[in-house]
Amino acid sequence: MDLYYEVNGHGHPVVLLTGGADVRNWTFMVPLLAKHYKVVACDGRGTGKSPIPLEDVNPVKDLLSLLDHLEISQATLTGHSMGGQIATEFALHYPERVSKLVLLAPGLSGFTYSKEFEENMKKIHEAAPDIDKMVEILLSDSSYRVLKVSPHQSLMVQMLKHHMNRMFEWPAVKLIWQQPLAI
Repeated sequence: MDLYYEVNGHGHPVVLLTGGADVRNWTFMVPLLAKHYKVVACDGRGTGKSPIPLEDVNPVKDLLSLLDHLEISQATLTGHSMGGQIATEFALHYPERVSKLVLLAPGLSGFTYSKEFEENMKKIHEAAPDIDKMVEILLSDSSYRVLKVSPHQSLMVQMLKHHMNRMFEWPAVKLIWQQPLAI
């Protein structure tokens, strides 16, 4: 298994999945959950401490490989952002491997994003390679209002900068989603 992951606690497995962040996204959740569950937090391919993708990435197959590697036959999947998309896709294609599904602002394959969202993403891409400007534009979106007043804002900014820097190292790869699309 070449993906970076951390395991804490004992009990029923709870797998924590994130999109453009890394295992630090769950810093405050892991100790609480680990009191009652076996908590697995992993960095997706190209994020955190996981390797840069060298070919097209299938995040659902990566999750399947992780569960098989850890000999987890069934788990609660908790996903945030693209991690929620991965969890949803996995649950649709491997329902016998999922006991519960917890989604936090998930993506969804086949979903058409709003014009405003697409315009904001375009502004972020146009600011490249200025990482500070990219993060500033991202955090100016109204969906980050809560984060901007959080005492943990600096941790999220660190993760975003780390992730965006790593993305510049990626070769031209695509994310592969299972068919049919979740939508």
